[in-house]
Amino acid sequence: MKKAYVLGSAALLACLFAFQNCGKLNSKPGAADTLASSADPAGGGPSPGGSPQPLPSPTPGAPAAAPDVFQNLWKSLPSIAGTPSARWMHATVWTGSKMIVWGGSSTGQVIGTELGTGSIYDPATGIWAPISTVNAPTPRTTPVAVWTGTRMIVWGGISTAGVFGSGASYDPVTDTWTPIASLKSASTYFIYRPAGVWTGSKMLVWSKAGTTVAGGPFTFYEYDPATDTWSAPFTTASVASSYQYSKAVWTGTEMLIYDGLSRVASAYNPATQTLRSLSATGIPETREWASVGWTGSKMIVYGGLEPMGTTNTYYANGAALGFTTAGLIYY
Repeated sequence: MKKAYVLGSAALLACLFAFQNCGKLNSKPGAADTLASSADPAGGGPSPGGSPQPLPSPTPGAPAAAPDVFQNLWKSLPSIAGTPSARWMHATVWTGSKMIVWGGSSTGQVIGTELGTGSIYDPATGIWAPISTVNAPTPRTTPVAVWTGTRMIVWGGISTAGVFGSGASYDPVTDTWTPIASLKSASTYFIYRPAGVWTGSKMLVWSKAGTTVAGGPFTFYEYDPATDTWSAPFTTASVASSYQYSKAVWTGTEMLIYDGLSRVASAYNPATQTLRSLSATGIPETREWASVGWTGSKMIVYGGLEPMGTTNTYYANGAALGFTTAGLIYY
């Protein structure tokens, strides 16, 4: 004769709250249907003696745990007090829990309407908060910005005042800026549209250096926040002089540099101070101001503007540069 196990309403409710399969009510439970070990009376179900024990009732009013599911939905950020003013060519970093926005231009011009303000956005609360301007960098556009794990470093950029070799680090916990050592001066070195990454211990910067926009080789610099010092520059003449709108990502060992205007890409290893050219097969059309990102195995390039002075086409496409056993390939 089959032994029937009848679940009380409290046990059934507990099952529903836990989103568990309660099994078949009037059949002998199999191993997958057993609600609790028969050797554990505290867990409910059969006791060692064979008598059913009641399962604990759920806490009154306790909501069921919501599954953590990617919803594939866009949601507009709130426009409230503290939201940064309209801008482009600004610096943005992700801290691990918040987004910091700083600087940029408030009009369509690269220079002339530079901003020296910023805000921090907390997606957990949906709140924007303005950040301090005390000791902040001089208003500028197109600066390098990296997140060190505790601070945002902002360096370089341009304005009507000239090209900057200065910067500062921002601590979101204390809402304070600390100026960092300058890299030469604008009158000595022309730092033109730099690109930068965080290597895990230093900020690695790539830029054109010289006394004019057209002149000067491309140069790599490393900034160490622990000592507030810049390393001796590594200069190379082995890359196209037309690099102007460069973007960069860090792979863990190399800095990948992409330039949409020249349609070229390179990889720099700071440990060996070596630079190598990357594949140009399948690289996206000529463009300025594209965005780049690193997935852990691929560099993704997306968007941008056709070179100014042409048709001013805005791109809604891109490509990914991946590493394979056969070499490099754009997908």
